[in-house]
Amino acid sequence: MHDVREIETWILRLLSAPVCVPGKTRVELELLPRELHAPLTFALPDHTRFSLIDFPLHLPLELLGVESCLKVLTIIFLEQKVLLQSRDNNALSMSVLAFVSMIYPLEYMFPVIPLLPTCMNCSEQLLLAPTPFIIGIPASFLLYKKHFGLPDDVWLIDLDANKITSPPACEEIPPLPEPECTILKNHLKQALASMSPQPPPPRSMEEVQREKAQQQYSPATHYNPFIYGNDVDSVDIATRVAMVRFFNSQNILANFTEHTRTLRLYPRPVVAFQINSFLRSRPRATPFLNMFARTQAVEFLAEWSLTPSNMAFLRVNTGVFDPTLIGDKSKWYAHTLEPIGFRVWQDGSSLGATLRAGTRVDNPPTDESGSDSEGGESTSSSYSSLSDFVSEMQSSDLSPGCGAATEKEKATLSSGLDPRSVFHPPSCLQLPGAASSDSGKE
Repeated sequence: MHDVREIETWILRLLSAPVCVPGKTRVELELLPRELHAPLTFALPDHTRFSLIDFPLHLPLELLGVESCLKVLTIIFLEQKVLLQSRDNNALSMSVLAFVSMIYPLEYMFPVIPLLPTCMNCSEQLLLAPTPFIIGIPASFLLYKKHFGLPDDVWLIDLDANKITSPPACEEIPPLPEPECTILKNHLKQALASMSPQPPPPRSMEEVQREKAQQQYSPATHYNPFIYGNDVDSVDIATRVAMVRFFNSQNILANFTEHTRTLRLYPRPVVAFQINSFLRSRPRATPFLNMFARTQAVEFLAEWSLTPSNMAFLRVNTGVFDPTLIGDKSKWYAHTLEPIGFRVWQDGSSLGATLRAGTRVDNPPTDESGSDSEGGESTSSSYSSLSDFVSEMQSSDLSPGCGAATEKEKATLSSGLDPRSVFHPPSCLQLPGAASSDSGKE
């Protein structure tokens, strides 16, 4: 019971960890003594950097290829109903989230479901929604819904087979404008080609800049100014930069704010987007742009760009592509933040001593019960089977028929630990200059 109490204490202290302030502080969390495990660093980017994405943004590019991925993005740009399916639920859900994140600075205005479970009763009815959506389903979803027919206005994308099935009731999707489409394809292909399965050795920014300058003036090299490394995080930033530059091109949304008019600022801004003047200002009129300019994402962009919550796209438009300046991962900016230390483990805890011991066992048990003798009985307090555990639960005070527990009993855990003596969640943010969090007090 003592070990259970220590584990519960450790969990409650973990839940009491402070919260980092974006762009100001980083939290250094000591889960275990430093000689056993290095502290974990948590930090959030400020509004001048890309928002934090904790999954591989380039995953759809790897699964579908650049050509098919841009076809899916075009469908999403024009706010069609999109259904993605795969046998890999993890890749499926991350691909759905990646597609939504890749349209920044636009915002997807309709329902997004990364994974719609097959076992949920009547879950297929969600596919009948009258609004656009992006929904991920397991590959077996439609097979189990035998009496359900897929609506004739839903695009089906198979991530496993790299196949896009167009609905019979939808018009043909127009291609992206040129030359912007070709430029975007080249940048995305170069970003994927630069990715290495092994993390690159650390290099200074001076070395990176020198190498890129040599590539820029070499006629035999296809220079991509968006790529600052061959690791996964740098490729994700290069992908996001390429998408922002695509939206800011002349045949897409360049000088977009010149065609907006602010009608009201309070209590919520009301901005009118002048579509006709916007379309006349484009160098080339294309069917895609005619449809794209009438989407709700573009309409909301007119309002959002008045007071944007994230400024990364503005920095990209001014030529800032370096991940150290706009990257979302803490490795690029954590060193500039003020550290806030928090120690989860406590002095005198047997948990650390147990982990130090590791797998060093003098007399390893030979039988299933954990006893090192042939006839000895186990002295362990654990239950030998699930049926014994259920029987014990039925005869314990946790059974509904054994009377209501007192308030004091409700406030304590199974080990007798009072959570109020350990659990102290942060009530406010610790700003730079504040004292470091407790490293060992109760």
